[in-house]
Amino acid sequence: TEPLAPAMPFNSAKQASSVLKTDAGKKIAFLLKPCEKRALVELEKLCQCSLDNALVITADCGGRFENSTYLDLIDGQPDLAQSLLEKNSSPEQLSPSCTVCTQFTDEGSDIHINLFGCSNDALLVSQTEKGNAALKNLDCDSAAVPDARADQVARIQEERQQNLARMTEDVLAR
Repeated sequence: TEPLAPAMPFNSAKQASSVLKTDAGKKIAFLLKPCEKRALVELEKLCQCSLDNALVITADCGGRFENSTYLDLIDGQPDLAQSLLEKNSSPEQLSPSCTVCTQFTDEGSDIHINLFGCSNDALLVSQTEKGNAALKNLDCDSAAVPDARADQVARIQEERQQNLARMTEDVLAR
């Protein structure tokens, strides 16, 4: 299984909230797309789970394909997730909501995996005290964010905002 696969067979936030409904007595780590993390936070606000024992890890998201499209594409391109992150653009086959998403990175999770603007490396960045403690337990330091990241994120956000403007025009023209 590919943890960063550009697919979403189910909503991981719902799965995480099911696990976090009761106190398991130990910390549990979850790797979520930024949109799933936002959904999990909303579920916590609705008292459907508690994040006290959760270590929430997010990663930059290049978007997702509809499941059937992903299965068709992955046969011919086993490194689809890496390819999507390297292209810095949204392929036409992406889910329409992903082509207009400007929140494809996260600043509120315990640990965020920076993929954009980081050459071929993924950088772990601690964003909370829980994240600091987790990285320390792994004998790993939080990475410094490279300067190239801001430029790449800004380019992707601009493209997604343009996609949203086109989508809005199309809807209003109907």
